[in-house]
Amino acid sequence: MLAQLVEHIPFKDGVLGSNPRQVTKKGRINLSVLFLIYAKSVNFKQNCPGAEIGRQAWLRAMYPYGCAGSSPVRGTNLTQSLYKSSDCVNKNLTATNLQQNEIPYKEAKLSDAGGDLSKRWHVYFSIWSDKEKKFKRKQEFISSKDYPTRAARTRFANELIALFNDGLRKGNITLPEYRKKSISRKNYSIEEGIEKALELLKSDTDVNEVTFKSYRLACEKFLQYIDSKSLKFLSITDIDKAMCFDFMSTAYSNITGKTYNSYLGDIRASFNRLMEADIIESNPFTLVRNKKVIRSKKKIWSDEDLKVFFEWTERNDLGMHVIGMLDYYSVFRPIEITRVRIGMLDLDNNVLWLPGDDAKNKKPLPVTLNNKIIEPIRRLIKGHDKSDYLISYGLKPGPIQINRKVITDRFYKLREELGIEFDIKLYSLKHTFNTKMAKSGANLYELSKHNRHYDIRQTEEYINDLLDGANPNFIDTDF
Repeated sequence: MLAQLVEHIPFKDGVLGSNPRQVTKKGRINLSVLFLIYAKSVNFKQNCPGAEIGRQAWLRAMYPYGCAGSSPVRGTNLTQSLYKSSDCVNKNLTATNLQQNEIPYKEAKLSDAGGDLSKRWHVYFSIWSDKEKKFKRKQEFISSKDYPTRAARTRFANELIALFNDGLRKGNITLPEYRKKSISRKNYSIEEGIEKALELLKSDTDVNEVTFKSYRLACEKFLQYIDSKSLKFLSITDIDKAMCFDFMSTAYSNITGKTYNSYLGDIRASFNRLMEADIIESNPFTLVRNKKVIRSKKKIWSDEDLKVFFEWTERNDLGMHVIGMLDYYSVFRPIEITRVRIGMLDLDNNVLWLPGDDAKNKKPLPVTLNNKIIEPIRRLIKGHDKSDYLISYGLKPGPIQINRKVITDRFYKLREELGIEFDIKLYSLKHTFNTKMAKSGANLYELSKHNRHYDIRQTEEYINDLLDGANPNFIDTDF
């Protein structure tokens, strides 16, 4: 009779746990009673055929949605008591169960706190416990730090759900198992990976504001390329050499080898940071070669142009005059000049204190100012607050930091007005004074100190490039 009842409980394809038709509550109780009676009739022998038939009948009745691949429902108190009283049920149910060696469980699901990113999300599932005779919930929390966005958390949760459910179907799931899989490297889209790289770089103490800005610009340009190629759907781990080479060729065409290599270095550094964080295994941009750098001789100001420039700016444009003086005598680049505040000046001691973030060697240091700069600076800053920038809009002191382009654009117009050689640059003032120092017999140590180089080899390379390796006698003629 019991065997007939078992045979008439319909299961799709005859496989236990594949969405059978629900048995009524009355039917479940009747089957439970029959099972208990039948089990007693065979003296509770665990391995007898009758007990196995009875166990299958009871499991099918108690878990009408299956217990070997679907989400079972918990039975009534009566059925639990019947289950507890039956020694006929296999004590190793959690390890081997029926034909498929599977156990009762509830499939993994996501608890997303209603989509609130400020709260903890977790994936949970339940497994039947033989010891406690009830379902035990297991859960794994999703790190808000590693997965800060909704998309990242959802993607990771879906991977956990798939992983856990696969283990549940096989009857061998344990929480630590998923950690053995490198699924975390698949959880970042390209956009999320780039955002993570910038977040990590910004938190690094050895990356100053200027350097970080270069990294950010390179990363933004790469994201523009990804968007133009409709590749946003890719993972950060899908980036390969061909994509990197195409990006560099597309985004940085028609530029010098030196500039190309500089941009390549910025994007390489960003991906190196992802490697350090174990988000990617290798940096695809290291496979892109640097371009050959063809060194061109640096332009030097003529004595005539120097005289015209400094005499005219002293009378008519004091801001540009001070900028030129700082460039010529103290090796200040335009971008460095835009960061100088009046409070950084100690004119009584001929010193400008350069913060570590702005210094070439990244260390705070005093820069000696030539006596010829002191008086023009005093005139320029008269009546201004120490918190003001030395050069702001109108090339006068002010509270707003300007872009260096404001300085260079003004210089180009002035260069044309004064008839200065058309291809000469403002920063060439630095090269001009260094040339005079070298040709007058200054040694490498003196030149290195003057240029604030962190390595004397950098100075040697610069001077050799400046003079083409020559050091002829030179009579210094100042303006």
